Amino acid sequence: MRRFCTSVLLYQEGHSAIKQRLQQLAEEAAPSAADPRAGQPEDALPYDKVVLHSKLDKIAHDPSNYEYVHQQAIGISTLPASAPKHSRDLAMSKPWSGTESHIDSSNRMLQDSIKPLNVPATRRTRSVYERLGDARESVLDYQLEKVSERKQKTEEEEWREMYKERLVGPSMFLNDSFARVDNSIKSLADQRIMEAQRRGEFKNIKRGEPLKGGYGSTENMFIDRTEYHLNEILKKQDALPPWIEKQGGCDMKIAQFRDELDKDWLEWAINHISVKYPGKSPENIAKELNKLAANEAKGTGDRLRSEQWLYTRGAYFKARLRDLNDTIRGYNLQAPLASQKLYLLMDKEYNGCYKRVAPLLSVAYKRHVINSDSTSPRFPSINSIPQQGNVYQQPTESLFEMFKKLF
Repeated sequence: MRRFCTSVLLYQEGHSAIKQRLQQLAEEAAPSAADPRAGQPEDALPYDKVVLHSKLDKIAHDPSNYEYVHQQAIGISTLPASAPKHSRDLAMSKPWSGTESHIDSSNRMLQDSIKPLNVPATRRTRSVYERLGDARESVLDYQLEKVSERKQKTEEEEWREMYKERLVGPSMFLNDSFARVDNSIKSLADQRIMEAQRRGEFKNIKRGEPLKGGYGSTENMFIDRTEYHLNEILKKQDALPPWIEKQGGCDMKIAQFRDELDKDWLEWAINHISVKYPGKSPENIAKELNKLAANEAKGTGDRLRSEQWLYTRGAYFKARLRDLNDTIRGYNLQAPLASQKLYLLMDKEYNGCYKRVAPLLSVAYKRHVINSDSTSPRFPSINSIPQQGNVYQQPTESLFEMFKKLF
C-alpha cells in the first residue's frame, strides 16, 4: 500500500513539471505587443542586412550589369549605316515575353489563311546549237536501238525455227481430230510462207495482172468465191449496201453546204465591193474584179477577203460544218476503208469558196449594177446531183430462182 501511494505522488509531480514546461513554451511562442518583431516570420537562413544591401548596390552600379539591362538600345546605336532594313527591324523589335499579343496572333491567322503563290522556277534558255546536238544524239540512239532490237529479234526467230522441229518433234503436226490436223497443215503452210518471205521469194512479184478465167472458172478452185457470189446476188437484185445510200446523202449535204457558202460570199462581195474601191466607176470596178480573179487563180497578189464577213457569218458556217462532220463520221463507220471520207476543215472550205466564186464576181457585179445581159455559169443545184430515187429499178426475181440458176 505504501509503495502504490509513492508511485502516484511521483506521477503527479512529473505530470505537473511537463505541463509547466509546455505552458512556458507556448508563452514564448506567442507574440506580444511590445515586441517589434511580432508577427514577422523568422528567416530560415539568417543574414546580415548591411552586407546584403551593400552587395545589391554594387551589382546595380556595375558597368557590365548596365550593358545587360540596356543591351537592346546599345545594339541599335551600334548598327552601321549600311545595315539592311531587316536587321534594323529585328534589332528594334520587342523581345519575346512568353505571351503572344493580339496583333501578332491576328497577323499569324491572316498569313495562314492565304496560300503562298507558286512562283514558277526560271528555266535556263538553251541555245539552238545545244538543242540541235541533243536532237542528233537522240536520233542516233533511237536508230542504234532499233537496229539492235531488229537483229536480236531476227536471231531469236531463226533459232526458234531451227530447233523447233528438233526439240518438239514431228508429233506436234499429228493429231486425232480432223480439225486439229487441218490447223496443223495451215500452221505448216504459214511456216513455209514465212520462210519463203525471209528468203526474199516474194519480192518483185508482178502485181495487177488479172486471174485466169476470173472467179467463176474452175481453174482457180482454191479461191474462196463466197464474197463473189454475194456480190453477184446483190447486183442481180439491184440492192445497195447501207453505206452506198449513206454516201449519196453525205455527198448531197456537202454540195448543199458549199453551194450555200458560195452564194453567201458572192452576195456579200457584190454588196460591199464599192466600199473597197470608193470613187471608181462600175466598169473600173469590174476590171479590178477580173484582176482579183486572176490573182486568186495564181495564188499570188492582192485577193478579195473580208474580215467582217468571217466575223458575222463564221459562227453559222462553223456550226453547219460540225453537223456535216458528224454525218461524215457516221458514214465512215459503215463504209469500207477505201471509200471513207476525210473530215472537212473550215479554212480549206473558205479557200475553196474564194477560188470558186472569184471568176463569177465580175459578171455578177455587172448584172447587179449595170444590169447587162451577160450570163454567168450557175452553181450546181441539188436537183443536178443524182439521187437514189432517180435510179431506174429493174424488176427482180426471187432468191429461190437465183440459187436455182447458180447451182
